[in-house]
Amino acid sequence: MGARVLSACWLVVAATLVIGEVSGAPPRRRTYDFMGVIERVDTAARTLVVRIGSKKNADRETIRYDADTELVRARKPVDASAIRSQMRVWVYLREDAQGKPTGIARRLTLADPYPDITGTVTAVDVKAGTVQITRQYPGGKSGDRPQILTVRVSRDTVITMEKRSIKLSDIPLGRRCQITSARGADDKTTSVAAKITVWKAMSPQSGKAGKHAPVGEESEPDSD
Repeated sequence: MGARVLSACWLVVAATLVIGEVSGAPPRRRTYDFMGVIERVDTAARTLVVRIGSKKNADRETIRYDADTELVRARKPVDASAIRSQMRVWVYLREDAQGKPTGIARRLTLADPYPDITGTVTAVDVKAGTVQITRQYPGGKSGDRPQILTVRVSRDTVITMEKRSIKLSDIPLGRRCQITSARGADDKTTSVAAKITVWKAMSPQSGKAGKHAPVGEESEPDSD
């Protein structure tokens, strides 16, 4: 009985594929080929070096882009000047006549770099335009003396809490947050925040952050 049902299912699938080909139905949209972090950009050669995986055990891919490559950020088209080191990127490779991927991108979807600071808000100075963050020293242990960081906020800093934009004065003390530092012309991080994401308040019952606490975004940020 089970074998007959399985055979019938395969016949339905095969018939559907044949009907799709005959009717000229558009092929299903192929997902991205890989995603990673841009390590180097060569604007003259129009090439990117993309790190795939963690820093300790990562692969690297060098890909090219050209005038026909679609560049997207936050669901909007951008030009090649938007490509910066340390940005996250979703890569769609162009295919050759045989349908095999080439080393040239047909689409690059760009997103902000991963947050580089995670901690607890301990002070907000609206007049000075700063946020004080307390966190465990990198490589430290629980119970060690905490590290105190002061991050500057500019008028270009994006501040969000529970998926809505807020002002510097609206940031509540005691909340966990993630900060993505702005980068200078040399692509090195500065003391100015490009983005501050404030986490949802912790649940008193569980002691854990709510479901809107940010997590590593591995799905394409602007998929159709």
